[in-house]
This record gives sequence, structure tokens and C-alpha cells, in this order.
Amino acid sequence: MTDLSDPVEVVRRFLKGGSGCQFAARFAAQADGPIFWAQVGIPQSASDDAIVAIDSAFNEAAKERCAVGIVFQSAATEDDLLQVIDTLRAHPRWRVRELVGQDRPPDLTDAFTPYALEWRTEAGDYASVMMMGPFLSFPVHRRCPYLTLMTWTGTRANPFLSSVTSKTSDAIGFVDMPMPESIDEARHKAFWDGSREAAKQLRLHQHVPQNKAARPSVGFCLSAQAAARFNVGDV
Repeated sequence: MTDLSDPVEVVRRFLKGGSGCQFAARFAAQADGPIFWAQVGIPQSASDDAIVAIDSAFNEAAKERCAVGIVFQSAATEDDLLQVIDTLRAHPRWRVRELVGQDRPPDLTDAFTPYALEWRTEAGDYASVMMMGPFLSFPVHRRCPYLTLMTWTGTRANPFLSSVTSKTSDAIGFVDMPMPESIDEARHKAFWDGSREAAKQLRLHQHVPQNKAARPSVGFCLSAQAAARFNVGDV
């Protein structure tokens, strides 16, 4: 039974049934699965203990060869979201950039602004970080009860990736994770196809236009009003 008083358990439950990603559902279903979890408060500066804890968790996850999930226990408002991402971008290991031109998801309306969120690994590469949280500007499959950062901070270690896609990215991402022994190439392809179909179906829901941002390259999505504040540092 899920302990609803534990933010990490709540996020794990969401991943098991609400994210649409079959890899995430499988990994989150295991209490000792390949996800390194940590909880932090809302950081107030780039030197805040929360930022130090995030860096430490990201580094440890890379050493343990597992994904990482950071859950913010009390971030519930748009102001909290802006505070978190504004603090992250002030740290030298983080990079936040608006996705424009060809990088912007096609057909995403001007009411929403997508951003990439990236963290520099010990090796000097950038890892693409995905945000989930209780915000209407996020695609439906990322509307998690708690603001959460998730990523893979290791190397390009997925032996089956080239069999399902020829696309490459400058940033490391979840697709580069090594697979556990229980997932062979055939099962990997089945999970991959199922996850892509689920994301495609989400993007087809025209009454939720922000679902057009349901892409791995998008770290988070803001409303146009919040983006205007964020872009000029008014947080």
C-alpha cells in the first residue's frame, strides 16, 4: 500500500500509472529499482543546501548507474516553480534555455513557452533533465503531485538504442540508460514503441494544447505570463 505521506512514494505511484512511459512505470514499480531518490526543500540561492543535495544525488546516481529523481516537498505554486528554476540557472552546472525555432515543438501555441533544462555531468557532458509537477502549463503526463526533477546522469550506455532510433542528441537523456538483465532487445523495443504511442496519443488531445510539449527535449513548459516574468528575472 502506498504511503501517501511520503512524497517519493506518491511520485513513484504516479510514474507507475500516469506518466505514459513504460520504462518509468517498470522502474518505479520496484522499491529498489534503478532510480536514486532524494527529497529537498525549495532552494533560495545557488549555494543553498538543496542545490548541494541535488548535485550530490546526481553524482551518486551516475556512480550507481541508475536514474535519479529529486522531489521538492513543498513546491506547489507557479511562484515556487519559478524560484526553483531561477535558482538552478544561477548555478554553473545548470543550463536553462528557451526552445525556439526548429527546437520548439511544432504546433505548440504561443500561450506556452518550452525550455530545455540541462545539468553538466562530471565528464563535462550535459544531461537533459525532465520536470514534473502540479502545474497546468505542463503536459498532462507530467502533472505529478510534487515538483520533481528526473534524469539520467551517466554515460551513453543503452545497448539497444540504435535499434529503435537513428536520432541523436547533444545532451544525454533517459534513452541512454543501461537496461537491466530482465529487458532484452525485443522487450526494449516493445516498451519503446508503447511509450512513443502513449506520448503521441497525449499530443493529439487538442483541448490540452500544452501536450504538444510532450517531448524528451522539453525540460519544462511555462505559461506565456510566467515565461515573461522568468525571462526578465522577475521571480
